[in-house]
Amino acid sequence: PIRTEMAAERRAYLAIAAVIVLVVAGAEYIRREIDASNKPRHQLGILVGVGIVYLAATGWTANHLASTDVLRWAIRFSIAGMVVGFAWTIVFARSRSIRLAAIAAGATALIATTSERTRQYDDLVVRWSDAVEKTPNNGRAYDNLASALLRTNPPRVAAADSVLHLAMAADSAFVPARVRSATIAIAQNRLTDAESLLVQALRIHPGDAAATEKLGTVLLAMKRADLALPYVKQFAEFSGTSASLTTLGLTYLMTRQLDSAIDVLKRAAQMDSSQLEARRYLAAALVERNRGAEARPFIEQAIHLDPTSGLMFGLLSLAFAQAGQGDSAITAADSAFAKAPDDATAYVFAARALQTIGRFSDAAAYLKQALQI
Repeated sequence: PIRTEMAAERRAYLAIAAVIVLVVAGAEYIRREIDASNKPRHQLGILVGVGIVYLAATGWTANHLASTDVLRWAIRFSIAGMVVGFAWTIVFARSRSIRLAAIAAGATALIATTSERTRQYDDLVVRWSDAVEKTPNNGRAYDNLASALLRTNPPRVAAADSVLHLAMAADSAFVPARVRSATIAIAQNRLTDAESLLVQALRIHPGDAAATEKLGTVLLAMKRADLALPYVKQFAEFSGTSASLTTLGLTYLMTRQLDSAIDVLKRAAQMDSSQLEARRYLAAALVERNRGAEARPFIEQAIHLDPTSGLMFGLLSLAFAQAGQGDSAITAADSAFAKAPDDATAYVFAARALQTIGRFSDAAAYLKQALQI
């Protein structure tokens, strides 16, 4: 949005350049006419006309510089007076050096003003603060200002969130402000606030991808997987990425829909050979279905991606046990203990493996250790 708006501003310079050329040409024509006629009344009429034009043209500027009508009109008359004086000097001064000095002074003032504005616009906070001041009902300007505040070092999070609430008040139908404010609430662990904002966003714009994804994430973090499922599923269908499918598979796991989880997680694993989480969740779903032999390749792939994971060695132990490979199950259980002596979940999977192959006393020992952790 910043680049687009700046490009639009630059394109406007072409029109402004054309206007300046016409004004200069017109001024030169008027000067020659005045030189030819040398009528004071004619000259006075031109100056009055210039003043009236600037009185009308400076209304918008005065409204943003002053809060009362008296000050606004004072600003407008001041600007008009300065321009009239400048015009008189350029058009009517008999001395060529005086006219050139006036032109040089005007050009210097314009260049200085442009340079200062350029310097200010290098700062995104200044740029979008200016946009907010000029368009106070523009929700996108507030949202871009909030984004700029979040990119400062350090991020001005409280100020950004305050600006986003102003955006919601200025434009109640502007969804991105609610989504960005919800993102801040998630980062601050204010999940209830985030949920409320995202529900509002989807009420305004049903199907908004960003709001849908974040609401699913928030509900999962709140351990409300049953409510999260439709949002997670909708976003996965829209996005189709390995990450979104992995999240959907996890949601199916949390709601005990194991077959659906397996189907989705297989797709996620096939799409991305480096997707570790998809392989972990898929292996867990398969062993819960007593399909250890089918789970083993995915567990081994996960171990290759993360050789330090005691949890995956615990799953591998259970997969071997379900496939009837007792010795391999014991070896994997020992590896789980060695890799993750403080991971209770790894102990539980190893204990289930030992129980499956009939090593009940060893299984009990592992479970006792898990309880101590």
